Amino acid sequence: GVQTCALPIYSFLGQFSNLREVYLKGNELTSVPEALTAHLELEQLSLRGNPLYLDQASVVRLQRFSHLRALNLNYCPIGPRLDLSGMRRLVRLNIRATGIVALPAGLVDCVHLGSLDARNNQIVDIPEATFIDARAIFRRIQLHDNPLSEQTRQRAQRIFSDEARQTMGLTHYRAHGQVSLSPFSSWLPGLPAENRSARFAVWNDLLAEQGSADFFRVLEIGRAHV
Repeated sequence: GVQTCALPIYSFLGQFSNLREVYLKGNELTSVPEALTAHLELEQLSLRGNPLYLDQASVVRLQRFSHLRALNLNYCPIGPRLDLSGMRRLVRLNIRATGIVALPAGLVDCVHLGSLDARNNQIVDIPEATFIDARAIFRRIQLHDNPLSEQTRQRAQRIFSDEARQTMGLTHYRAHGQVSLSPFSSWLPGLPAENRSARFAVWNDLLAEQGSADFFRVLEIGRAHV
């Protein structure tokens, strides 16, 4: 696999052929690099911890990876456009703390999905049709620390057992449990653009530390009382 790099992405990825795994954690990427599309045989791709927003071009690039089995977008402010259509071989998807307000389109097509981490997002409503159409997939989803509505929890109660809902995070919402996605919006107002990437990297390094969630919850509670 390929880890991180100091060279420009195009030059760096151009040095390899037949890539199966690429890990580009914390590389200050704001979109899915076009250079990756020279490696459509990729099976594992991690873009974790980048200030990555999925514009339409990035979505189209991701959809071309029909062999992809694992995609990690944790801690990237990806926006609402993620579409899993075409990723029928996907087994593992990580979209924790990405700020999404709905589950990604095309989820029902991911029949081999064994794990979906969607914790610490802003998902409020999940339609009953979505629960039914993707019932088998939902048993492998983690939705803890989303502000799920009472209506959504009631829908889930009609379909899943108590044990299943607890495992999926569809029982009780911890109102104090959200992890702040990005320093830009709340913690670093007015910071010059040239300093933001470095601060973003530090923030995400902290987020990635084991056990850091409690620390960030304290920050959220403090901010709520300012």
